[in-house]
Amino acid sequence: MTLPIFGVKTRLWGIICIKGVIQMKLLILIYLMTSTVGGHGDISGLITDEDLPPPLEQSMMDVGYQSVEGALKDCNKLFKEEIKLPFKLPPVPFTHQMGKCTNVEGEWNDSFEVEYLNEQDPKKHYMIRVKPEEYGIDFPERYIKETYPLENGTLAYYTTELVSGFNILFFKDNGWQYNISINKNAADNVPPEVLLEIANSIH
Repeated sequence: MTLPIFGVKTRLWGIICIKGVIQMKLLILIYLMTSTVGGHGDISGLITDEDLPPPLEQSMMDVGYQSVEGALKDCNKLFKEEIKLPFKLPPVPFTHQMGKCTNVEGEWNDSFEVEYLNEQDPKKHYMIRVKPEEYGIDFPERYIKETYPLENGTLAYYTTELVSGFNILFFKDNGWQYNISINKNAADNVPPEVLLEIANSIH
């Protein structure tokens, strides 16, 4: 038996890029603060726009992200069906939410995605991926850690091993295939029960 997943390599590359932007900002700030005499000098005027990477939102837009509303509108038009998002969010503070409608050659690759990020803490990272159910990609059953019933009568599959650094809940709803994932470092606040509540909040 196999179960659906999305393009793991593409997702991993996006995660690496996002983490890189956040971590680079922190490293530059630390360097500029410690490069003054004793690390206690006046750093005013040292940090300029040229010293720092572009804002997180600009880095995201450079790889095709936009507002969640804009991306959702694009994908509703692309699929000629309405994508419904969960009403609930995990109990994690985010500074950014951005969406992307992927429309590349071959319907198998088309998808809608939302990234929830914290610019100060890359560990606070939550994602939603949605594809038409008929274009889901399969993965081996050995990756499934738990199976849970949903209120819509279908099953949700929980994995902690499929993508390094993330816990993921996969499920189907109204012809769509969803995966919602949370960074493992935030998993203490977002156990599978919370992900199930999020999944059940799609109406």
